[in-house]
Amino acid sequence: MPGYFAFRMMIESLLAMTGLRGRSDDVALLNGYGPGRTDSRLDMATQIGDLEAKLREKKHEVQEVKKKAEEELRETRREAQQLRSAAEDTSHKHETQINQWQKLSSKMKEQLHGVKKDNCQLKEQVNSMKGELHSAQQVSEERLRALTALEKVHASANALLEVRTSELQDAQKYLSKTDNLSDADVLRMFENLNSQIFQVAAQIADSVLYQDLARFPTSPSILSGVKDFTGPSMANILQTLSHSIDPFYVQLALQACMVTYTKMIIETWNFRHHDDNGLLAEIYLRMRKQESQTVSGRWRSLARHYLRKARVGDEELATFLLHYLLGHLLDILALSHVLGSTQELYDYISLRYGGPLRSVIEDSLKLHDAIGEEVVASNFEPLAVVCGSEFREECMKDEYSRIPNEIARREAVLCTTAVGLRRATKGSHGDDSIHETVLLKPVVVLESIRREV
Repeated sequence: MPGYFAFRMMIESLLAMTGLRGRSDDVALLNGYGPGRTDSRLDMATQIGDLEAKLREKKHEVQEVKKKAEEELRETRREAQQLRSAAEDTSHKHETQINQWQKLSSKMKEQLHGVKKDNCQLKEQVNSMKGELHSAQQVSEERLRALTALEKVHASANALLEVRTSELQDAQKYLSKTDNLSDADVLRMFENLNSQIFQVAAQIADSVLYQDLARFPTSPSILSGVKDFTGPSMANILQTLSHSIDPFYVQLALQACMVTYTKMIIETWNFRHHDDNGLLAEIYLRMRKQESQTVSGRWRSLARHYLRKARVGDEELATFLLHYLLGHLLDILALSHVLGSTQELYDYISLRYGGPLRSVIEDSLKLHDAIGEEVVASNFEPLAVVCGSEFREECMKDEYSRIPNEIARREAVLCTTAVGLRRATKGSHGDDSIHETVLLKPVVVLESIRREV
C-alpha cells in the first residue's frame, strides 16, 4: 500500500504539472471507482506509460528551464559582479573625491579662519578710518565754510575790480590825449574848403546878368541880411555900384557870405535847437578856464558826438543848410542888381551850382564833426575877421591890396574871403594859460581896395 500511495502522489504531482489536477474522472479512476473499473485497470499501464512519457518531457522541460535559469543566474551574477566592481570603482573615486574635498574643506577652513582674522583687523581699521573720516569731514566742513566766505569776499572783490576797471577805462578814455587827426589833416581840410568857396563864388558871379542901378529901392530885409553876412561897407558897395562890367565885388561878397556861413556851421553845437548853442558854448568856455585841456576836450568831444547822434541825418541836414545858404546868396545877387526874379535865380543857382554848394556844406559838416569829436589835445577854431576891424598882419592875410604893410596896418577890413584856422591849447602842470597858434591866416579884403579898383 505504501507504494500505491507513493505512486498516487507522483501521479497527482504530474497532473498538477500537466494541468490535469482536479478533474474528477481522473481522480476517480486513480481511486479505482467509477464505470469501467475493470477496463481502467487494464488501461492503467498504458496511461502510466503516457504519463511517464509526459513526465520525461516535463523533466526535460524542467531541465531546460533549470539550465536556462542557471545561465541567467550566471549572467546575473556576472552582471552583479560587474556592478559590484563598478560600485567599488565608484566608491573608490568617491572616497578619493571625499578625501580631496576634506582636504579642500580643511584648507578652506584655514583660509576662512585667516579671512575672519583679516576681517576683524579690517573692521578695526574701518572703525579707525571712520573716526579719521569724521574728523576729516569736520575739517572739510570748516574749510568749506571758510572757502565760501573767501568766495564771497573774492566775488565782492571781483565785482569791485570790474567796477574800478570800467571806471578806469572810462577815465582813460576820457582823459586820453590821443587825437585821430593831426594839424596837417585839419589844415588840409580848411584849405580845400576855401578853394571850393573861391571857385563857386567866382563861377556864380561870372554867370549871372547884371543891370544898371535899380530904379526901385532894395528891400530892407535883404539889405539887413547882406550886412549880417558881408558887413555894412560891402552891402553899400553892392547896392551903389554897377557890376555889369566887372563883378569883382559880387564875387568877394559871395565869398564873404559863404565864409561866414561855413564858420557858423563849424562852430554850431546843436543844429536842432539853436537856442542851446549859446548856453553850450558858455559852458565849454567856463570848462576850458577851470579844467585841464584833457577834461574840457573830452567833454567837448562827447557832447558833440551825442549831439550829432541826436540830430537829423547828414543828407537831410545838408539839404536844410543848403536851402538857407541859397537864400543868403540870392540876397547878395538881388542887392547887386542881377536880372531875374527871386524864384528864377533860385532855380538857376540850384540847378547849375547846387552840387558845388552842397559840397561846401558837406565839407563844413565834416570839419564840424572832425575838430569837434576827434580832437581832444587841443581846440581848433575857425577864424573870420569882423568887418571894420583893424588889419593885423600877424593873424590875417591880405591878398588883394598893393599898399605897403605899414600903411595896411592902419586900414580897416572890408570882409573875409577865406576861413582861417587857429589851434588853442591849455597848459598843464599848473599852467592855466591858453597857448594859441594861427595855423592858417584868414584872407581878408581891406577897405583900400575901393580906391585901388
